[in-house]
Amino acid sequence: MVKAKLCPVLIFNFLLLSFCLSQNLYSAEDPQVTNVVDNNNIIITEFMPNPEGENEWVEVFNNSELTLNLVGWHIGDNTTSLKDINITIDPNSYGVVDLKTNRFLNNDDGDSVRLVDSNGDEIYSLKYENSEKGLSIALVNGNWIFSNPTKGEKNFVEEVIEEEQKEEEEKESYPDNILITEFFACPNSGDSEWIELYNENDFKASLVGWKVDDVDGGSSPKIFSADIDKKSYYKVEYSGLNNSGDEVRLLNPDGDVVDNATYGGCLKGFSHALSKGIWSLTLSTTPGEENIIALPQEEEEKDDSLDKETDKKIEDQSPPESFEEVGEVLGISSFKIERALPQKFGFLKEVRDQKLSYGNYKGVVLEKEAKKVPLTTVGGFATFFIALTLLFI
Repeated sequence: MVKAKLCPVLIFNFLLLSFCLSQNLYSAEDPQVTNVVDNNNIIITEFMPNPEGENEWVEVFNNSELTLNLVGWHIGDNTTSLKDINITIDPNSYGVVDLKTNRFLNNDDGDSVRLVDSNGDEIYSLKYENSEKGLSIALVNGNWIFSNPTKGEKNFVEEVIEEEQKEEEEKESYPDNILITEFFACPNSGDSEWIELYNENDFKASLVGWKVDDVDGGSSPKIFSADIDKKSYYKVEYSGLNNSGDEVRLLNPDGDVVDNATYGGCLKGFSHALSKGIWSLTLSTTPGEENIIALPQEEEEKDDSLDKETDKKIEDQSPPESFEEVGEVLGISSFKIERALPQKFGFLKEVRDQKLSYGNYKGVVLEKEAKKVPLTTVGGFATFFIALTLLFI
Protein backbone atom coordinates (compact mmCIF):
# COMPACT_ATOMS: atom_id res chain seq x y z
CA MET A 1 0.00 0.00 0.00
CA VAL A 2 1.25 3.48 -0.87
CA LYS A 3 1.23 5.77 2.17
CA ALA A 4 0.47 9.42 1.59
CA LYS A 5 2.50 12.29 2.95
CA LEU A 6 0.85 14.15 5.78
CA CYS A 7 -0.45 17.62 4.94
CA PRO A 8 -0.59 20.53 7.35
CA VAL A 9 -3.89 21.18 9.04
CA LEU A 10 -4.00 24.63 7.49
CA ILE A 11 -4.04 23.19 3.96
CA PHE A 12 -6.78 20.75 4.99
CA ASN A 13 -9.00 23.55 6.30
CA PHE A 14 -8.38 25.61 3.17
CA LEU A 15 -9.47 22.72 0.93
CA LEU A 16 -12.61 22.17 2.98
CA LEU A 17 -13.50 25.84 2.68
CA SER A 18 -12.97 25.75 -1.09
CA PHE A 19 -15.52 23.00 -1.76
CA CYS A 20 -18.17 24.33 0.68
CA LEU A 21 -19.19 27.30 -1.48
CA SER A 22 -21.79 30.03 -1.41
CA GLN A 23 -24.84 27.77 -0.95
CA ASN A 24 -23.67 26.39 2.37
CA LEU A 25 -26.58 26.93 4.73
CA TYR A 26 -27.26 25.47 8.14
CA SER A 27 -30.18 23.65 9.69
CA ALA A 28 -32.21 24.88 12.61
CA GLU A 29 -30.97 21.88 14.65
CA ASP A 30 -27.49 20.46 14.01
CA PRO A 31 -26.48 16.85 14.69
CA GLN A 32 -24.52 16.14 17.86
CA VAL A 33 -21.13 14.88 16.63
CA THR A 34 -18.30 14.42 19.17
CA ASN A 35 -15.02 12.57 19.82
CA VAL A 36 -13.62 13.17 16.34
CA VAL A 37 -10.23 11.52 15.89
CA ASP A 38 -8.30 12.71 12.80
CA ASN A 39 -4.83 11.26 12.47
CA ASN A 40 -4.36 11.16 8.74
CA ASN A 41 -5.04 12.87 5.45
CA ILE A 42 -8.05 10.74 4.61
CA ILE A 43 -11.20 11.79 6.40
CA ILE A 44 -14.90 11.05 6.65
CA THR A 45 -16.84 14.01 5.22
CA GLU A 46 -20.41 12.71 5.08
CA PHE A 47 -22.44 9.65 6.11
CA MET A 48 -26.04 8.44 5.91
CA PRO A 49 -27.13 6.71 9.16
CA ASN A 50 -30.91 6.86 8.59
CA PRO A 51 -31.60 6.37 4.86
CA GLU A 52 -34.91 6.43 3.05
CA GLY A 53 -35.16 3.83 0.29
CA GLU A 54 -31.41 3.12 0.05
CA ASN A 55 -28.48 1.52 1.90
CA GLU A 56 -26.41 3.31 4.51
CA TRP A 57 -23.16 4.76 3.19
CA VAL A 58 -20.04 6.66 4.25
CA GLU A 59 -18.23 9.28 2.15
CA VAL A 60 -14.46 9.73 2.58
CA PHE A 61 -12.19 12.42 1.14
CA ASN A 62 -8.61 11.89 -0.04
CA ASN A 63 -6.87 15.04 1.18
CA SER A 64 -3.53 14.13 -0.42
CA GLU A 65 -1.80 14.46 -3.76
CA LEU A 66 -1.62 10.69 -4.21
CA THR A 67 -4.11 8.07 -5.31
CA LEU A 68 -5.13 5.95 -2.31
CA ASN A 69 -6.04 2.29 -2.55
CA LEU A 70 -8.31 1.41 0.39
CA VAL A 71 -8.68 -2.29 -0.33
CA GLY A 72 -8.53 -4.11 2.99
CA TRP A 73 -9.70 -1.06 4.95
CA HIS A 74 -12.94 -1.08 6.96
CA ILE A 75 -15.82 1.01 8.26
CA GLY A 76 -16.82 0.22 11.83
CA ASP A 77 -19.46 1.31 14.34
CA ASN A 78 -19.26 1.36 18.17
CA THR A 79 -19.02 -2.43 18.23
CA THR A 80 -16.43 -4.74 16.79
CA SER A 81 -18.43 -5.15 13.58
CA LEU A 82 -16.65 -4.03 10.40
CA LYS A 83 -17.68 -3.43 6.80
CA ASP A 84 -15.07 -3.92 4.07
CA ILE A 85 -13.87 -1.06 1.85
CA ASN A 86 -12.82 -1.99 -1.67
CA ILE A 87 -12.34 1.36 -3.41
CA THR A 88 -9.55 3.53 -4.80
CA ILE A 89 -9.73 7.32 -4.41
CA ASP A 90 -7.96 9.84 -6.67
CA PRO A 91 -6.09 12.79 -5.14
CA ASN A 92 -8.33 15.48 -3.62
CA SER A 93 -11.40 13.42 -4.46
CA TYR A 94 -14.27 11.66 -2.77
CA GLY A 95 -15.07 7.99 -2.42
CA VAL A 96 -18.29 6.38 -1.19
CA VAL A 97 -18.46 3.16 0.81
CA ASP A 98 -21.78 1.31 0.40
CA LEU A 99 -22.50 -0.52 3.68
CA LYS A 100 -24.93 -2.83 1.80
CA THR A 101 -27.56 -2.57 4.54
CA ASN A 102 -29.70 0.03 6.27
CA ARG A 103 -29.20 -1.48 9.73
CA PHE A 104 -25.49 -1.20 10.40
CA LEU A 105 -25.51 2.26 11.99
CA ASN A 106 -27.88 2.98 14.87
CA ASN A 107 -30.78 5.29 13.91
CA ASP A 108 -32.25 5.90 17.38
CA ASP A 109 -29.63 6.51 20.05
CA GLY A 110 -26.64 7.46 17.91
CA ASP A 111 -23.54 5.47 17.12
CA SER A 112 -19.90 5.73 16.07
CA VAL A 113 -18.43 5.79 12.56
CA ARG A 114 -14.82 4.59 12.33
CA LEU A 115 -12.33 4.38 9.48
CA VAL A 116 -9.93 1.48 10.09
CA ASP A 117 -6.88 0.71 7.93
CA SER A 118 -5.68 -2.72 6.85
CA ASN A 119 -3.53 -3.02 9.99
CA GLY A 120 -6.51 -2.51 12.27
CA ASP A 121 -5.46 1.02 13.20
CA GLU A 122 -8.22 3.59 13.64
CA ILE A 123 -7.44 6.36 11.14
CA TYR A 124 -10.55 8.50 11.65
CA SER A 125 -13.57 8.22 13.98
CA LEU A 126 -16.51 10.22 15.29
CA LYS A 127 -19.58 9.73 17.46
CA TYR A 128 -23.08 11.07 16.68
CA GLU A 129 -26.06 11.29 19.04
CA ASN A 130 -29.03 11.82 16.67
CA SER A 131 -30.17 11.43 13.08
CA GLU A 132 -32.94 12.57 10.71
CA LYS A 133 -34.77 10.30 8.27
CA GLY A 134 -33.46 10.78 4.73
CA LEU A 135 -30.82 13.35 5.70
CA SER A 136 -27.08 12.85 5.74
CA ILE A 137 -24.67 14.24 8.32
CA ALA A 138 -22.08 16.35 6.51
CA LEU A 139 -18.93 18.24 7.46
CA VAL A 140 -19.01 21.91 6.39
CA ASN A 141 -16.43 24.50 7.48
CA GLY A 142 -15.52 22.37 10.48
CA ASN A 143 -19.18 21.92 11.54
CA TRP A 144 -21.32 18.82 11.25
CA ILE A 145 -24.82 19.55 9.98
CA PHE A 146 -27.86 17.73 8.61
CA SER A 147 -27.94 17.98 4.84
CA ASN A 148 -29.67 16.78 1.73
CA PRO A 149 -27.30 14.05 0.54
CA THR A 150 -24.40 15.01 -1.77
CA LYS A 151 -22.91 11.53 -1.95
CA GLY A 152 -19.53 11.47 -3.74
CA GLU A 153 -19.68 15.20 -4.61
CA LYS A 154 -18.76 18.53 -3.13
CA ASN A 155 -21.02 19.22 -0.22
CA PHE A 156 -23.26 21.96 -1.57
CA VAL A 157 -25.35 21.76 1.54
CA GLU A 158 -28.81 23.28 1.51
CA GLU A 159 -30.49 24.48 4.66
CA VAL A 160 -32.63 21.93 6.42
CA ILE A 161 -35.59 23.91 7.73
CA GLU A 162 -38.23 22.76 10.15
CA GLU A 163 -41.37 21.76 8.29
CA GLU A 164 -43.57 24.56 9.60
CA GLN A 165 -40.99 27.22 8.80
CA LYS A 166 -40.51 25.80 5.32
CA GLU A 167 -44.24 25.86 4.61
CA GLU A 168 -44.44 29.45 5.82
CA GLU A 169 -41.67 30.55 3.45
CA GLU A 170 -43.20 28.69 0.52
CA LYS A 171 -46.58 30.40 0.94
CA GLU A 172 -47.52 32.66 -1.93
CA SER A 173 -47.87 36.34 -1.14
CA TYR A 174 -51.44 37.68 -1.40
CA PRO A 175 -52.69 41.28 -1.40
CA ASP A 176 -53.79 42.80 1.90
CA ASN A 177 -56.60 45.29 2.52
CA ILE A 178 -59.35 43.41 0.71
CA LEU A 179 -62.50 44.07 2.75
CA ILE A 180 -66.09 42.87 3.00
CA THR A 181 -68.18 46.06 2.75
CA GLU A 182 -71.75 44.85 2.08
CA PHE A 183 -73.75 41.61 1.90
CA PHE A 184 -77.34 40.73 0.99
CA ALA A 185 -78.55 37.80 3.12
CA CYS A 186 -82.34 38.33 2.84
CA PRO A 187 -83.11 39.27 -0.76
CA ASN A 188 -86.58 39.96 -2.12
CA SER A 189 -88.27 37.32 -4.23
CA GLY A 190 -86.44 36.99 -7.53
CA ASP A 191 -83.21 38.52 -6.23
CA SER A 192 -80.08 36.62 -5.17
CA GLU A 193 -77.71 36.76 -2.23
CA TRP A 194 -74.32 38.36 -2.72
CA ILE A 195 -71.22 39.66 -0.94
CA GLU A 196 -69.46 42.89 -1.88
CA LEU A 197 -65.67 43.28 -1.64
CA TYR A 198 -63.59 46.46 -1.68
CA ASN A 199 -59.95 46.82 -2.75
CA GLU A 200 -58.57 49.46 -0.39
CA ASN A 201 -55.13 49.39 -2.04
CA ASP A 202 -53.66 51.90 -4.48
CA PHE A 203 -53.08 49.13 -7.01
CA LYS A 204 -55.13 46.53 -8.86
CA ALA A 205 -55.58 43.38 -6.76
CA SER A 206 -55.58 40.03 -8.53
CA LEU A 207 -57.58 37.47 -6.55
CA VAL A 208 -57.09 34.01 -8.04
CA GLY A 209 -58.66 31.04 -6.27
CA TRP A 210 -60.05 33.09 -3.37
CA LYS A 211 -63.18 32.03 -1.46
CA VAL A 212 -66.27 33.53 0.16
CA ASP A 213 -67.94 31.43 2.84
CA ASP A 214 -70.25 31.54 5.83
CA VAL A 215 -69.38 30.31 9.33
CA ASP A 216 -66.71 27.58 9.50
CA GLY A 217 -68.41 24.20 9.01
CA GLY A 218 -71.55 25.75 7.51
CA SER A 219 -72.35 25.99 3.80
CA SER A 220 -69.79 25.14 1.16
CA PRO A 221 -67.44 27.99 0.18
CA LYS A 222 -67.54 29.55 -3.27
CA ILE A 223 -64.22 29.81 -5.13
CA PHE A 224 -63.85 32.84 -7.39
CA SER A 225 -61.19 34.78 -9.26
CA ALA A 226 -61.29 38.49 -10.02
CA ASP A 227 -59.14 41.53 -10.76
CA ILE A 228 -60.35 44.47 -8.65
CA ASP A 229 -59.14 47.93 -9.59
CA LYS A 230 -57.67 50.17 -6.91
CA LYS A 231 -60.25 51.73 -4.57
CA SER A 232 -62.99 49.72 -6.32
CA TYR A 233 -65.78 47.28 -5.45
CA TYR A 234 -66.61 43.79 -6.66
CA LYS A 235 -69.75 41.68 -6.14
CA VAL A 236 -69.58 37.90 -5.59
CA GLU A 237 -72.81 35.89 -5.88
CA TYR A 238 -73.13 33.58 -2.87
CA SER A 239 -76.25 31.79 -1.60
CA GLY A 240 -74.99 30.25 1.66
CA LEU A 241 -75.99 32.93 4.19
CA ASN A 242 -78.64 32.16 6.84
CA ASN A 243 -81.53 34.52 7.53
CA SER A 244 -81.38 33.89 11.27
CA GLY A 245 -77.76 35.04 11.56
CA ASP A 246 -74.38 33.86 10.28
CA GLU A 247 -70.78 34.82 9.64
CA VAL A 248 -69.53 36.18 6.30
CA ARG A 249 -65.89 35.32 5.55
CA LEU A 250 -63.33 36.10 2.85
CA LEU A 251 -60.46 33.58 2.58
CA ASN A 252 -57.28 33.53 0.49
CA PRO A 253 -56.21 30.35 -1.39
CA ASP A 254 -54.30 29.11 1.68
CA GLY A 255 -57.53 29.14 3.70
CA ASP A 256 -56.53 32.12 5.86
CA VAL A 257 -59.40 34.43 6.87
CA VAL A 258 -58.71 37.84 5.31
CA ASP A 259 -61.88 39.58 6.55
CA ASN A 260 -65.14 38.59 8.20
CA ALA A 261 -68.40 40.02 9.56
CA THR A 262 -70.99 38.46 11.88
CA TYR A 263 -74.70 39.34 11.95
CA GLY A 264 -77.57 38.22 14.19
CA GLY A 265 -80.34 38.23 11.59
CA CYS A 266 -81.61 40.11 8.56
CA LEU A 267 -84.71 41.83 7.13
CA LYS A 268 -86.12 41.00 3.73
CA GLY A 269 -84.96 43.48 1.13
CA PHE A 270 -82.33 45.02 3.41
CA SER A 271 -78.57 44.59 2.98
CA HIS A 272 -75.92 44.92 5.67
CA ALA A 273 -73.58 47.74 4.64
CA LEU A 274 -70.38 49.09 6.14
CA SER A 275 -70.22 52.87 6.36
CA LYS A 276 -67.59 54.83 8.32
CA GLY A 277 -66.59 51.67 10.16
CA ILE A 278 -70.15 50.84 11.30
CA TRP A 279 -72.39 48.07 9.98
CA SER A 280 -76.00 49.12 9.34
CA LEU A 281 -79.10 47.76 7.64
CA THR A 282 -80.07 49.67 4.52
CA LEU A 283 -82.88 49.58 1.97
CA SER A 284 -80.55 51.07 -0.62
CA THR A 285 -78.50 48.07 -1.76
CA THR A 286 -75.44 49.17 -3.76
CA PRO A 287 -73.49 46.11 -4.93
CA GLY A 288 -70.29 47.25 -6.60
CA GLU A 289 -70.77 50.88 -5.54
CA GLU A 290 -70.23 53.10 -2.53
CA ASN A 291 -72.68 52.29 0.26
CA ILE A 292 -75.73 54.41 1.06
CA ILE A 293 -77.50 53.97 4.38
CA ALA A 294 -81.23 54.52 3.79
CA LEU A 295 -83.86 53.51 6.35
CA PRO A 296 -87.67 53.56 6.02
CA GLN A 297 -88.07 55.38 9.36
CA GLU A 298 -87.25 58.67 7.72
CA GLU A 299 -90.21 58.41 5.30
CA GLU A 300 -92.55 57.21 8.02
CA GLU A 301 -91.62 60.10 10.28
CA LYS A 302 -92.33 62.49 7.40
CA ASP A 303 -95.76 60.91 6.78
CA ASP A 304 -96.59 60.98 10.49
CA SER A 305 -95.86 64.69 10.71
CA LEU A 306 -98.11 65.31 7.70
CA ASP A 307 -100.90 63.21 9.26
CA LYS A 308 -100.71 65.15 12.53
CA GLU A 309 -100.84 68.44 10.68
CA THR A 310 -103.81 67.26 8.62
CA ASP A 311 -105.68 65.92 11.64
CA LYS A 312 -105.18 69.22 13.44
CA LYS A 313 -106.65 71.13 10.49
CA ILE A 314 -109.68 68.85 10.42
CA GLU A 315 -110.27 68.96 14.17
CA ASP A 316 -110.15 72.76 14.08
CA GLN A 317 -112.74 72.86 11.30
CA SER A 318 -116.48 72.46 11.88
CA PRO A 319 -118.82 70.75 9.42
CA PRO A 320 -120.85 73.07 7.19
CA GLU A 321 -124.04 74.39 8.82
CA SER A 322 -126.16 73.98 5.71
CA PHE A 323 -125.91 72.40 2.28
CA GLU A 324 -127.36 73.52 -0.98
CA GLU A 325 -130.29 71.22 -1.76
CA VAL A 326 -130.02 69.62 -5.19
CA GLY A 327 -132.13 66.52 -4.86
CA GLU A 328 -131.56 63.04 -3.52
CA VAL A 329 -127.78 62.79 -3.25
CA LEU A 330 -125.24 61.47 -0.79
CA GLY A 331 -124.78 63.32 2.46
CA ILE A 332 -122.19 63.23 5.25
CA SER A 333 -123.12 62.10 8.73
CA SER A 334 -119.54 61.87 10.03
CA PHE A 335 -116.54 64.06 9.27
CA LYS A 336 -112.99 62.63 9.69
CA ILE A 337 -109.80 62.52 7.59
CA GLU A 338 -106.72 60.58 8.72
CA ARG A 339 -104.04 60.31 6.04
CA ALA A 340 -102.90 61.94 2.82
CA LEU A 341 -103.61 60.13 -0.41
CA PRO A 342 -100.70 59.23 -2.68
CA GLN A 343 -99.14 62.12 -4.58
CA LYS A 344 -101.14 61.42 -7.74
CA PHE A 345 -104.25 62.32 -5.74
CA GLY A 346 -102.59 65.41 -4.33
CA PHE A 347 -105.71 67.57 -4.53
CA LEU A 348 -107.50 65.30 -2.04
CA LYS A 349 -107.07 64.00 1.45
CA GLU A 350 -107.81 60.32 2.05
CA VAL A 351 -111.23 59.86 3.61
CA ARG A 352 -111.05 56.98 6.11
CA ASP A 353 -113.77 55.77 8.44
CA GLN A 354 -116.06 58.40 6.94
CA LYS A 355 -119.67 57.25 7.20
CA LEU A 356 -121.69 58.06 4.11
CA SER A 357 -125.48 57.81 3.98
CA TYR A 358 -128.30 58.62 1.58
CA GLY A 359 -129.98 61.92 2.16
CA ASN A 360 -131.28 65.04 0.52
CA TYR A 361 -128.04 66.97 0.89
CA LYS A 362 -125.10 67.37 -1.35
CA GLY A 363 -121.93 65.63 -0.12
CA VAL A 364 -118.90 67.70 0.82
CA VAL A 365 -115.26 66.65 0.50
CA LEU A 366 -112.13 68.57 1.40
CA GLU A 367 -109.18 69.83 -0.52
CA LYS A 368 -105.93 70.75 1.18
CA GLU A 369 -107.57 73.96 2.37
CA ALA A 370 -110.73 72.05 3.32
CA LYS A 371 -112.83 74.02 0.84
CA LYS A 372 -116.36 73.00 0.01
CA VAL A 373 -116.57 71.54 -3.50
CA PRO A 374 -120.00 71.51 -5.21
CA LEU A 375 -120.99 68.24 -6.82
CA THR A 376 -122.33 70.13 -9.80
CA THR A 377 -118.76 70.86 -11.02
CA VAL A 378 -116.58 68.39 -12.89
CA GLY A 379 -114.11 68.38 -9.98
CA GLY A 380 -116.97 67.70 -7.62
CA PHE A 381 -118.06 64.59 -9.50
CA ALA A 382 -114.47 63.28 -9.57
CA THR A 383 -114.17 63.89 -5.87
CA PHE A 384 -117.42 62.11 -5.18
CA PHE A 385 -116.42 58.96 -7.03
CA ILE A 386 -112.99 58.84 -5.37
CA ALA A 387 -114.55 59.17 -1.93
CA LEU A 388 -117.08 56.45 -2.79
CA THR A 389 -114.26 54.16 -3.93
CA LEU A 390 -112.38 54.66 -0.70
CA LEU A 391 -115.47 53.57 1.20
CA PHE A 392 -115.19 50.06 -0.13
CA ILE A 393 -111.39 49.67 0.15
